[in-house]
Amino acid sequence: MRCGQCGTDNREARKFCRECGHALPGLCPACAFANDGGDKFCGGCGTALKPAPAAAAPAPASAPATASGAGEGQVSLAMPADLAARARHDAASLAGERRQVTALFTDMANFTATSEKLGEEGTYKLMGRLYEAMIDTVHSHAGSVQELTGDGIMALFGAPIAVEDAPLRACRAALAIQRRMAELEPVLAADFGVRPKLRIGINSGPVVVGELGDDMRMEFAALGDTLNLASRLESLAQPGTVAVSEETRRQVEGFVECSFLGEQKIKGKSRPERVHRLDAVLSGVDRFAAALHRGLTPLVGRDHEIATLRAAAEEAARGAVRVVNIAAAAGMGKSRLLHEFGQGLDGEKFFLLHGGCGAESQKTPLLPFTEIVRTSFRVRDGEGAAKAGDKLRRGLQLLGMNGEADAPFLQKLLGLPPSGDGLRGLDGEIVGARTREILRRALFERAALSPVIILVEDLQWIDSASEELLLDIIANGGTRALLIVTTYRPEYHPPWHDLNGVTNLALESLSAEETASLVRGRVGDDIFNDDIRQLITEKAEGNPLYAEEIARYVFDGRAPAGGDHAPSSAGGIVLPGSLRDIVMSRVDQLEDGPRAVLQAASVIGRQFPLELIQPVALVNGHLSEFAKTLENRDFILPGALGEVQEYRFSQAMVRDTVYDGLLGEQRTAMHLRAGEAIERLHGDHIGEWSDALAHHFGQSTHTESTLKYLALAGRKSLGVYALEEAAERFAEADKLARGAPDAISGGQLAGFLLAWVRLFYYRKDFRALRQVTEHYIPRIEKAGDRRTLSLLLFWQGFSEALNLESAAAESHLDRALDLARDLQDEECIGYACMGLLYLRYSHTDRQSRDSMAALAEEAEEIATRLGDIYLQSKILFAQSLHGLLMGRFEDSRRKAQDLVVLGRRAGDPRTISMGLYVGAYERAYSECCEEAIEDADEALRISPDPLDRIGARNTRGQAYAMLGRGREACAELADILREAEESGFGMIRLGSVFAYGAALAQSGEPTRGLRLIKENITAFERLDLSAMPAIGHMILGEIYTAIARGEEKASLGVLLRNPGFVLRDALFAAKHARHHLELTIADARATERPAFLCRGLLNLALLSQTKGQAQRAKPLLEEARGIAKAQGLNIYLEKIEAACG
Repeated sequence: MRCGQCGTDNREARKFCRECGHALPGLCPACAFANDGGDKFCGGCGTALKPAPAAAAPAPASAPATASGAGEGQVSLAMPADLAARARHDAASLAGERRQVTALFTDMANFTATSEKLGEEGTYKLMGRLYEAMIDTVHSHAGSVQELTGDGIMALFGAPIAVEDAPLRACRAALAIQRRMAELEPVLAADFGVRPKLRIGINSGPVVVGELGDDMRMEFAALGDTLNLASRLESLAQPGTVAVSEETRRQVEGFVECSFLGEQKIKGKSRPERVHRLDAVLSGVDRFAAALHRGLTPLVGRDHEIATLRAAAEEAARGAVRVVNIAAAAGMGKSRLLHEFGQGLDGEKFFLLHGGCGAESQKTPLLPFTEIVRTSFRVRDGEGAAKAGDKLRRGLQLLGMNGEADAPFLQKLLGLPPSGDGLRGLDGEIVGARTREILRRALFERAALSPVIILVEDLQWIDSASEELLLDIIANGGTRALLIVTTYRPEYHPPWHDLNGVTNLALESLSAEETASLVRGRVGDDIFNDDIRQLITEKAEGNPLYAEEIARYVFDGRAPAGGDHAPSSAGGIVLPGSLRDIVMSRVDQLEDGPRAVLQAASVIGRQFPLELIQPVALVNGHLSEFAKTLENRDFILPGALGEVQEYRFSQAMVRDTVYDGLLGEQRTAMHLRAGEAIERLHGDHIGEWSDALAHHFGQSTHTESTLKYLALAGRKSLGVYALEEAAERFAEADKLARGAPDAISGGQLAGFLLAWVRLFYYRKDFRALRQVTEHYIPRIEKAGDRRTLSLLLFWQGFSEALNLESAAAESHLDRALDLARDLQDEECIGYACMGLLYLRYSHTDRQSRDSMAALAEEAEEIATRLGDIYLQSKILFAQSLHGLLMGRFEDSRRKAQDLVVLGRRAGDPRTISMGLYVGAYERAYSECCEEAIEDADEALRISPDPLDRIGARNTRGQAYAMLGRGREACAELADILREAEESGFGMIRLGSVFAYGAALAQSGEPTRGLRLIKENITAFERLDLSAMPAIGHMILGEIYTAIARGEEKASLGVLLRNPGFVLRDALFAAKHARHHLELTIADARATERPAFLCRGLLNLALLSQTKGQAQRAKPLLEEARGIAKAQGLNIYLEKIEAACG
């Protein structure tokens, strides 16, 4: 019996071919009709046939298919579990069914020569590698591998797994396989001494599907030659390329780029076949792609939305913040709606501002507000820093603000060099907070003059800093006459969605009548007949942009050149399958000049100055003429400021489509030219363009420039405290710097690193900070940059000190200080001294205290001379904490107040927050816990800093514990301790772990709580943190004293759950209390800590009174009274007087 697949003769009894494993024809026992393998019923008489067993996978001579994971060179056809489940489900009804599939064949070029060179074993291992890569790739695109053909595979898309886009998946898989081969090539060359190249062929057509076997393979018998043509195309492909049939190309048209290879004679075919080379699959091509609606046709179907916007504007004008959110998919008319609304406003009554977000600018902090500032103060792109500064100062003064003080912050936001010394000594956190406050106040002051309407588009691309500022303005606008209108796609959910005064609109699809009206508005009443209008209406599915683009497509192609007549019927019209296809068909109708301008503009971005076009597009002259052509054809619109030489794309989708249509090399070259042109044109204020330059060079091959501008853009973001955006930029720069260490200069690397480590500090990610310093310190040291080395050593040592790694911290900080003194660099000296302060403040020995005093004095003098607010604030904070731990509450309170004063003078909410929550620590220790919670809450409200926020929460948790609110304290403090462990911020344990133990004891877990306190006393002793053990003993003493005095009565349930506590602790509470309080008193005397000595004496006296030892209590109370009076510890004095009776 002859095999229909390979032609090999087989004996009659065989069911599968001895050569290729293909199912052989089966003779019907009733009529002897030769049926195809796998047929269930005879094709001659209809008799039921006995099912053939599932075929084993064919075993090519050089690469047999075996079970997965059996060893090197062994591969499996088995699908991943999720695909297999889908295959079983989809195959349930496939027996004997005609199914459209796409077949993909691969083979290795020069396989015979390669196998002779490597021998049987080497070929076996090589093919194992290749099969694994090919099969994994096919499965990742939801295809199934049906056969291993010896030097390649045969795969199917569309069965057994049903997918709608099988041809496109096959194309993607083919290109992915070729990319995988290119990646493997150097590895295979090293391992085997060969560089294999694959040929791939793809064809789409019908097959008849057989049964699904146990090994997840399908048996197919093709009706016609779908599989045969795919195999023939594979043999026609050049090594390393993919050949596709005309049928496959037709089905993926608009989604791929192909090159026509001509008509080829195919064996077994009577007519030549059109063959194409698959070059690329276009990215981002969806059925309804990202787009905004063009605003030039009559608005239809949006009367309700317009009325809602106008009503909101009138409400805002009467003195109220109102928000209207507009959500809709691409092309539904969001931009058009805003345009119509803006056109209908009374320009004398309302002040209209516009800010937009863009996909390419998500990493640019406060981008929409940058546009709002430019519009408000009429600052043009490219305007000189001096002129822009004058405009900003005058505008701010007109609003009743301090133009001289506030303008530098807005200049920095615009990427311009700030005038004067207004930002001197301010770190990014302060600058960012002040910038946000100035923006908010400027809007509120402007709204006091006349109602303000702000339109912010495309919030799905908003940066985090802008989102936070918008939320702040909306939540705190009060009675300002302000309307904010936002647009976004449905996947975005604004954080103010459910606030009062917010209206949420969702744009619905247009009705058939509305769509028809839109089409008439686009091309006129009598251009198309009813059939064509109906075709457009049905195809558009209620999407306004799609309807307009289809109408324009049909209209533009209606007649030969110069003709006046539209098509007379819909019968001959073939519409492209997607909106992007329609746009590209319109682009293809442009002449070379306008098309080149449009392509260059797509590389520059959604908005573009015409002056950048010539060097990017490389067109000579006629720029204005070409731009006018594009404007007339509705591709672009004049810029927002009305400048003739500035334009923007009419729709984001138009820009995306044109950009995605560029070939990779073309796109890369244009990005490089764009970056170089910006450098030439705007070199005097390059900071303003750093984000754009990072983007353009990042899309090119110019690594050095990419690194330079990524670092600059990251520092710019950090400069306005946009931490997320800065983090992304710095991470990208780090990746490049590690891969190409010579691509960044020493100065650029230093600036980048010092900004990046400060970012990690702001985000309290000390583990990541140390990873960066440990990696780069050797490189900086090798380069001989001693100043940067000193500062990096400071940051590493400081982060280690904050994680209680004292020995490592002291080593790095001492070295940083030695380098700084040798350099005579005041900033380096000041920071190294500050780092050592944090290493010393929890020590109580005289030497450490004297050292801390000297370090603080030196660092404070330097910080004052430099005007460094950050350095000043950290010194005051350390001094306040030291005063607290030394039991000198008045000293601690005074430093906390100094922090608040410093923060208010500098306009720095972070410093104010630090003062509030470190002052709240003192209030909690002084047992003014309600006031402590209030101050901690206020610190949380105003602080933008994750590090200070965790400190404020820690204070609040301690106050909860001291008030006996154990469950609240446990929830707060457990979360803090978990965060501290994850981020490497062990120092927070100094203020939280003892309070957490006390809160556990209050909440029904006394055994666990007391054990936690005792374990950490031991841990702090081991770390030589001498201030902490006495505090732990004091808290234990107070807990046991309360139990001994009957103030803490555990429920029966608690006692039953904690029998060890009852036997070991509760019954001997007085003894334990005395032990721990005596340890506290002894330590407080030795280390001169008056508040803790007073508190220990008072509690020991109360314990003595409980035991009837009044005479023993009397001298303790007298000593405590003297300390309380001398130190102003009024809360203790009241308790002492009460105890004295």
